[in-house]
Amino acid sequence: MSKHETPKTDAPKTDAPKAEAAPKFELPKFEMPNAAMYEQFVAQARDNMLRLQGTMNQYWDELAGYENAMYARARAASQDLASLASESIGYVAALTTEWRKMTLEATRRVTESFKA
Repeated sequence: MSKHETPKTDAPKTDAPKAEAAPKFELPKFEMPNAAMYEQFVAQARDNMLRLQGTMNQYWDELAGYENAMYARARAASQDLASLASESIGYVAALTTEWRKMTLEATRRVTESFKA
């Protein structure tokens, strides 16, 4: 290609066949044969919904019972832990008191041994 030539580009052809439009999707039409069947369907759907609500209420009530038992166990465990911590603090306090008494007694005995 020389300096003066213009580069060739690939331009879209205008005589190309157009793509066909996609067919429109339509939902199937559902027609009830008569009003009595429709009423029966509505009644059954309502009954099923009530049974489902009853089942869900039972489920949530059962779950609430488990949660309440879990909370009671957590409260008992925290009270046990607090009691254990309190007993441990009391035990350490008694040990340090006894340790001070023993240290004083040992010091008194050592000093008496040098008096003789």
